[in-house]
Amino acid sequence: MPDDMICRPATAADIPFIAETYNATIPGRMATADTEPVSEYLIESWVTNQDAHRPIWIAAEGGKSIGYILFKNFYGRPAYRGTAEISIYLRADYRGKGYGKQMLQYALENAASLEIHTLLAFIFSHNEPSIR
Repeated sequence: MPDDMICRPATAADIPFIAETYNATIPGRMATADTEPVSEYLIESWVTNQDAHRPIWIAAEGGKSIGYILFKNFYGRPAYRGTAEISIYLRADYRGKGYGKQMLQYALENAASLEIHTLLAFIFSHNEPSIR
């Protein structure tokens, strides 16, 4: 895997990419419990509501968006402020090549700057690549 992958904050211009990438995972039933495609309108709310402590990061290589990292609050109570749910989604042609692992490493290295001390992910038991 090339070392020129970068992660940057998502912008409104990334909404179509995020929607396409997310919706492409639905038929495979590996990464989401959604059974119907989500609208760009919903994705727009994710992008609009991100903040400095719960960002959406776009992973890009050679100027091309290849995936994204999404952080969400785990639970609404103050004691869980330092806990976040992480989701990582990749374009199909970038899966199985180590990019997800590299994105997770980036998230772990930057979690403290987001005031996150605990990350959790919900992974289906049949999603062996993510479990690895």
